[in-house]
Amino acid sequence: MERFNYISFSGLFQEYVSLYLKEYGEKKAKEIADKVNNSNRCNKLLVAANKSRAQLGSDDFVATVLSSISFSFSNAETVCLASLLLLFRWQLETGIPFSITDEAHLNRIFFRIIDKCDKFKTHISSNQNFFIKFYAYLADKNHQS
Repeated sequence: MERFNYISFSGLFQEYVSLYLKEYGEKKAKEIADKVNNSNRCNKLLVAANKSRAQLGSDDFVATVLSSISFSFSNAETVCLASLLLLFRWQLETGIPFSITDEAHLNRIFFRIIDKCDKFKTHISSNQNFFIKFYAYLADKNHQS
């Protein structure tokens, strides 16, 4: 989203993780991180991207997470966190070392992952949508600055 372009990718990532921790707890977030780090599919994607020095898109991250059996029945927020963790790893292991990414690209992928995950969420709960809450959280942070 253009209105949040002033926030770095690492800042956006930290804000998402922070809200996720508030909503779901540290134990759940750690479980997700462990699943992403130990997933054969996630690791294969990163190895292939590193070998080919490929600039990946949001579909690559979300599809890889969804293809992992450990995320088959996860909610949209969890799939989103896993996809963002995978994006973060790609940035550290491939994007930065091979200079094939920049903040604008990372931010675009970040918001596309959120939008994709939000679209496959069923909005039947009376609770506020996590992704709407995240955007409100970012906007509130902007007004506090």
